[in-house]
Amino acid sequence: LGANERQLGAFLWSEALLIYALGLTSGMVIGWLIAWILIKLMTHVFDPPPEALAIPWTYLAVLALAGLIALAGSVLWQLRKRSEPLSFAIREV
Repeated sequence: LGANERQLGAFLWSEALLIYALGLTSGMVIGWLIAWILIKLMTHVFDPPPEALAIPWTYLAVLALAGLIALAGSVLWQLRKRSEPLSFAIREV
């Protein structure tokens, strides 16, 4: 509603990166908490119990990179789609 292309791009990129960072952080915290609880519960089941939590860093890095690629693709698609008139976008809905 009155924003120029640069302002719209800045808004879309900042919003997408903020949501990505919050999702990545909360996902890692929740995942670590669940893994910690499972290790505490399964300590008496396995003999010998695990000494430490195994973290698959490569898998997590690939997953984070895939999220960034999806984020960039969606923001760029929205910015490209912005170039068409709003009346066409409303008709599609």
